[in-house]
Amino acid sequence: MSRRMSRGVLGAMLLLAIGSGVAESATLNVANNGVDNNFCGAADSPCRSISQAIANATNGDTVLVGPGRYGDLNGDGRLGGPGEEAGPADCACMIEVKKQLTLQSRDGAGATILDASVAGLDGVVAVVIRADGVVFGMPRHGFLITNARRSGLTVQANGVTVAGNVAIGNGANGNKAFDIQGTGNTVSDNVAVNNPNVGFGISGDGVIATGNVASDNLEGFDVSFSGQFTDNVASGNRFHGLVVNANNTKVLEIHRNAVLGNRNLGIRVFHSNVTITENNIFGNDGIGSNCGLDNNTGSSLTASRNFWGATTGPGPDPADAVCNEVGSTTIVDPFASRPFHMKVEAGR
Repeated sequence: MSRRMSRGVLGAMLLLAIGSGVAESATLNVANNGVDNNFCGAADSPCRSISQAIANATNGDTVLVGPGRYGDLNGDGRLGGPGEEAGPADCACMIEVKKQLTLQSRDGAGATILDASVAGLDGVVAVVIRADGVVFGMPRHGFLITNARRSGLTVQANGVTVAGNVAIGNGANGNKAFDIQGTGNTVSDNVAVNNPNVGFGISGDGVIATGNVASDNLEGFDVSFSGQFTDNVASGNRFHGLVVNANNTKVLEIHRNAVLGNRNLGIRVFHSNVTITENNIFGNDGIGSNCGLDNNTGSSLTASRNFWGATTGPGPDPADAVCNEVGSTTIVDPFASRPFHMKVEAGR
């Protein structure tokens, strides 16, 4: 054997040796006709609970959840029974994710219900994510999260993707339906509807929030992050559509969103390092001062190229007005003379 060939063979053997030490990612299946045990998850022997599949999984795996209902199955007001979600006591949650996993439904949010209706005054959070890099849902493969007295979904990690999910009737204790905290997270194509408090609470740095819909909540979006807020809809909420709180000196871009028909203010801004451009902002504050935008920054705010409901720009009905609190000024020129077309397909 030549020296060149020997080196080639040795290199191939080395690659094979290295490759054999790398575990391949697996898919663990969950179904309403599954049975929980320490070995479940194969396609022909699925787990019954998402919690058991998470316990059996390792970093990098996918948990694929079939249609049906997950939570308190026997209706006794407690978690942890046969086939039920674990509800760890130190978490005050129904499902806890502490591994870097991808969790998705097979048939989408309309068919896959995470029901966190548990007895007790405080209730639980439906899902808590505490591992970086988790993917929770995706377009057409998300979850319906409902009946959590605390938050529907809480993220306390970085680089997490939350996509394609629907939250209904969460946060009766004053919590947010989606409560997303961390750096570099992506929140896309989710829906929060008819939640007693805030639909989406998002904080952190380098965040992308796009294609989400908040409707008929007490408040649509409450954000304090740097990054991009684009192609979202805040409509018909019972208080403000979007509240922008301070986030140090980092920039938040609010671009191509629709803030429509909210009963109080359309957008209320407390953070001056924000640009608000090419949004549809009208039909808000029907019971008050007609404010589509309320500037509370105490400084100058750029809100140009937006459509305010009339060809003449912000002002009295049918347009929305721009309201400036003490020390605040808002640059609205140039403004758009017609609405921007948006196509949002959240919660698919």
